[in-house]
Amino acid sequence: MSTLSQNFDTGQQISAMNVTPQAPHATKMMIVIKYHPNFNQLQGRSSMRVSRIQAAQNRERILDVATKLFREHGIDGIGVADLMKSAGLTHGGFYGHFKSKEDLVAQACGRAVARMRDNWIRTMDHSSAPLETLANEYLTAKHRDNAGRGCPIAALGSEIARQGSVARHAVTEELKPFINYLSEIVQGRSASLRRERAIALYASLVGAVVIARVVDDLEFSNEALHAVANAIHGRGRNGTLRHLGSPRQAVRKKLSPALFAKQKSSSRIDALILRKE
Repeated sequence: MSTLSQNFDTGQQISAMNVTPQAPHATKMMIVIKYHPNFNQLQGRSSMRVSRIQAAQNRERILDVATKLFREHGIDGIGVADLMKSAGLTHGGFYGHFKSKEDLVAQACGRAVARMRDNWIRTMDHSSAPLETLANEYLTAKHRDNAGRGCPIAALGSEIARQGSVARHAVTEELKPFINYLSEIVQGRSASLRRERAIALYASLVGAVVIARVVDDLEFSNEALHAVANAIHGRGRNGTLRHLGSPRQAVRKKLSPALFAKQKSSSRIDALILRKE
């Protein structure tokens, strides 16, 4: 026998059923099941929360896959359908997360630059020779041969330049803090010179990897990496990069005392050093 009653104070429905087990000498059991008055509504809210969480996870997965595949195949080298397939999602679900492929490109490239920047800053912060550490991490055969996990500027720079303003702006805003960080590390008598040298340093790193990937001569490829590494480490014969992270007194000795005496501005002295080198 079962009964159903309504608790009007709490709004709960209570269903009670007397059950007589078949086993001998068993006592009667009362099973009481309580229902929340808004059970269906709460169940709907829970489903919505799960759906939002799943949607956010799917979006993150698409971005992670895109940052890797764009660097491996190029922005125009992979379409939305193949990208979504690689992410384990349906093609039709793409536009629930992004307005267009251009929107995805902007967000994926911006994210790739931000992660690159944060990883390098974290590594350099724990080094007593941060510029040498950066060179040792960047100018390697492993980086050259693994574009999908490497620097997005070296992998996609020329393609990003041909994208719309949204993608270029996203990359620019994420790259600026890294140049600012390098400007605090390189040597220079003025902020403008340090910034100039920071840009020169990063441009040299990117250029070396681009050349190393482009050529089909392995020896030439390795030379491109080693040449810039030597310049940053101060082992190069010429160029200004060898003084980005090392004292410049030896260079200044090349200038005559009379010429030094004429220079009142530290920025002008540094400019002369660059030309003399």
